[in-house]
Formats: sequence, structure tokens, C-alpha cells
Amino acid sequence: MVVSPTLAHDDETEQRFQLVVVEGEVVTAHDLPDEGSILVGRGDEAAIRLVDPSASARHARVHVQGGAVSIEDLDSRNGTQVRGQRIAPGELIGLGAGEAALLGSAVLLVQRRNRRLQRRRPLPHGYFELRLAEECELAKNGGDSATFSLARVDLEGEVSTDAFVDATADLLRSSDIVGTYARNAYEILLPRTTPDGAKRALEPLLQKLTQLGAETRSSLAHFPGDGRTAHALIERACAGIRPAAAAMPRPGVIVLDERMRNIYRLAEKAAARDINVLILGETGVGKEILAETIHRASKRAAGPFLCLNCGGLSESLRESELFGYERGAFTDAKVAKPGLLEMASGGTVFLDEIGEMSPAMQAMLLRAIETKQVTRLAGLHPKSIDVRFIAATHRDLVQEIRERRFRSDLYYRLNGISLEIPPLRERRTEIRPLAEAFLAQLTSSSEQSRSPRLTDEAAALLEAYAWDGNIRELRNVMERALLLSDGDDIEPDHLPGETIRGASPPEPLPIEDIPDVTANDGSWTPEQRAEHARVVEALRAEGGNQTRAARRLGISRGTLLTRLEMFGIRRPQKRRL
Repeated sequence: MVVSPTLAHDDETEQRFQLVVVEGEVVTAHDLPDEGSILVGRGDEAAIRLVDPSASARHARVHVQGGAVSIEDLDSRNGTQVRGQRIAPGELIGLGAGEAALLGSAVLLVQRRNRRLQRRRPLPHGYFELRLAEECELAKNGGDSATFSLARVDLEGEVSTDAFVDATADLLRSSDIVGTYARNAYEILLPRTTPDGAKRALEPLLQKLTQLGAETRSSLAHFPGDGRTAHALIERACAGIRPAAAAMPRPGVIVLDERMRNIYRLAEKAAARDINVLILGETGVGKEILAETIHRASKRAAGPFLCLNCGGLSESLRESELFGYERGAFTDAKVAKPGLLEMASGGTVFLDEIGEMSPAMQAMLLRAIETKQVTRLAGLHPKSIDVRFIAATHRDLVQEIRERRFRSDLYYRLNGISLEIPPLRERRTEIRPLAEAFLAQLTSSSEQSRSPRLTDEAAALLEAYAWDGNIRELRNVMERALLLSDGDDIEPDHLPGETIRGASPPEPLPIEDIPDVTANDGSWTPEQRAEHARVVEALRAEGGNQTRAARRLGISRGTLLTRLEMFGIRRPQKRRL
């Protein structure tokens, strides 16, 4: 477990309580108030926020009154169990010291307050990444105002993990989440913060670490301007921590898959003509690399290549920055300034994630494309621009048009020719060469004399994995593996255990290899029968692979094995071909 010190009473606070939360391999401790109540759940407003997907946004409320602790279920989806019984919504059930409640798959244990257990513990990288992905989904549903930040902090010096943990406990909010990226490398999720707020929040921690004798390197990535997925944000944060020399070269464009060869042949033809290009594909498949390839092969290669992340245009790239402004347009406009589109004249403008662009920005962009002119803020005369537009998106723009979220006239202006890049899981012949190219690139400016060799066992695991984050995720994985390997060969143990090491494809598992849902002695409660059915369904869906079945259920593999024993389900074996 992430934290498991011996529980002991603290004489100063013996009569005060804390709530110990167990979610798979992760244990956290939270002080309860002397009097009052706190909300527990997966939602943004919860004081104790759960990661477990089986928990509801507003799952339960814990009350402290007159030195007694009780729990109330808030009509949650999967209910709250105390002493083996599901409690009725709105009913207050007392919890004594040492007693536990089950919220979905999460366990809440009431305990006398223990400062040693209170210490914040970093999450393993795999669990941190899952939590970051959940934060992305919550922020997307929260509208344009939802924002948060991801920090990466690397240390050099004699600062132990415990010292780092103590510093974060003193200087970060209780809602901030710390993860371990690699040895002496940490990641911090800062929910509900602006970019400026995240920078201010991180500064005291960096100062404290410097006082402790560490040399720090840090980087911040912000949702949504720097990315809207966990893999995109991790990549941006990692890019900010890399030495400048390592960020400049790119691995050669690797095109081995036949579909990719056809796409690059079409891209070469498109480059020869001055038409707009629309690139489609999942997040992280290499849309920007293809766009830059088109630019370099075109007659505009000597001109600028301007990349704009449309997901951040509404707040980080205001109208004045995109189209420019005249002197006196606003208080600080002491001199006139050309906009980015004007400065890119003679080159290519790459509009990444065009499907995220706000309706107001879509209208302004359409006007610029149609007229080939821009008008500066407070300007009287338009300025001519000579740019080629390449746009990219992971969204289905045709469906977006049907649902009136994207302008059809802008779509047809951008879609001179469309190129769709297949996901990495459909280009498995390219996975190992890309991984080896990333290793070579990441070590090119380091003190290592050679690039680590990727072993056949590790390569086989990479090729079996689904790569939801595509090439961007592959780069993140190889960078972390390089840090963990200390320059030696990349072995399976250097790959994320929570994801890739459990990535072999499901194999057929006969139904008779798993006990039937109804197989019990008749004494089970309805909740136990329902949980048994969930476990069996997950095992069948994942071909008996317990690691993936646990991930499907939102629990750790250890918790799944406990439930198999509890339900009398013998551990199924994968079928060998």
C-alpha cells in the first residue's frame, strides 16, 4: 500500500477523529471537524474526493456531533454499506473508532487522529494518470470556466521522498494531488487553479526545496490551453522540463504502415498545391508532424510555421494577439503591434484542435480566410495576409455541424483536402521503431554515452498495448522508462505496471472457467449478488485477465483477488494458444 504506518494514539488529539480512505493501493487520511459534516464523493464539491469510479459525485455525508461520528448515504448509485448492510438514503448510522463504511469499492475507516498517517503520500504514476484523466473529463463538463494545472518538479540533491512529502503537506492544499513520475521526479495536480494561481502556489514549494538543498527544475501545463487530455498535459509538462537542446531535434518521420505511406503520398501532392488541408485523427497520432511535413515540402518552406492551439484561443490568445492592434486601442497599447496571422504572412498557420474553437473565433477566422485580410483592433484599414491554413481535429466535424457547434462554411473553407491518420494501435509495425527513435532523441543531449537498448520483452509489451494516447503517450512512457532505467537497457519493469505490463490482448475464456452468477448457497444479500455479477462480467469481458478486469471495475488487482476469495471464485487461468 502507498501508506501503512502503525496506527497509534496522539495524546494531544486523542478524542479527535480522522477518516482513513482506502481505494485499492492508495490510502489517504483526512481530519474530521470537531463538529459539523463533510461531503464524500467523486464530484468537484466533495471535501473528501474519491477516485473510485463506482462512487457517486455526491455519495455520502459524514457527520460529527457531540464527539460521535455518523454517516448518511445521499441516495448514491451503488449505496453505502455499514457492518455488511446497505443503509437507507438519509439514514444516520453511527461509526465508532475502527469501524468502516463501504462506498462503492472505497473503504472509509473512522480512526483516532494520527499525525503519522496524516502525511500525504505520492500516488504511483499510473494511478496519478488515471486521476488526471478524470480531472480532464470533469473540467470538460464544467464548461469554458473550468481550469486546472499540472506541475512537474524534478529534484537533484539530497532531498528524500519524506522531506518532499512533508514540504507538500505544509505548502499545498489538501485537494492538491501528488504523484511520483520517476526517482526524484514528481507530478502535482492543482485542481481549480488558473495559470497565474498555479505559478503562485508552486513558488513557496520550490523555495522550500531549495532551502533543503535541492536543485529544482519545474514546469507547468494548464487545461485547456496546453491540452485537454491527460497525455497531452503530461507531454507539455515533460517538454518544459527537458533541456532545450533535447527539445529541438525530432525523430525522423517513421512511415512503415501501408496506410501511412498512402497518407504521406497524398500529403506530398497537397504540399505542391497551395490549398488548405484538414487533418483528422485521434489525439496524439502525429497530426502536427504531418502538418509540418507538408509545410517543409511546400513552396512556403522558407516562411514561418505558426502553431495555434485552438482550445486555448478564447483565453490565452485574445483577438488583439491574433489580429493585432493599433496604438491607443486600449490603455497599454503604447505602440501598434501586428497580429500573429499578419506576422505569419508567407508561411503556414497550423490550427490544432480546430473543433475546440469558440463560435466567435470561428466567425473571425472565416472572415480572414475568405478575404485574406485582417483588421487590427481599433484599425481603420485591413491588412493583407498571405498564409496557408492547415487545420487538425480529433472531433467528427460533420457531426459537430449537425449539432450546430461548428460552422459549415468554415469547414468547407478548411477542407481543401482531408487526410485521416490511423491510431497507433492500427500501425503496430511502427511502435518499436518510434520507441527506439524517442530513446535516441531523449538521450542525444544527456551525458549518456549510448541510447539504452529496448529489449524484445519490453518491445512485445509495447506492441500489445492499446495506446489510447497514441504517439504522445508512447513518448511519455519512453521518457519515464529512461529515467527509471538509469541508462541501462529498457526492461518490462521500467514500463508502467498499472497499464502496459497488463496489456496482452484478451484470450478466449470458456464460460465454464468462471462460476455462474447464480452459484451461491442462497445466503447472499442482493448487494453481494450484484457485486458477484459485476466481478464475473468483468472477468469474462477481459478473458480472465485479472489486471484488466480490476481496471474495468475501478479497483486494484489486490482488491479483486480479495473479492474472488470472498465469493469463492477460483482464479481463472488465461487460455494458452
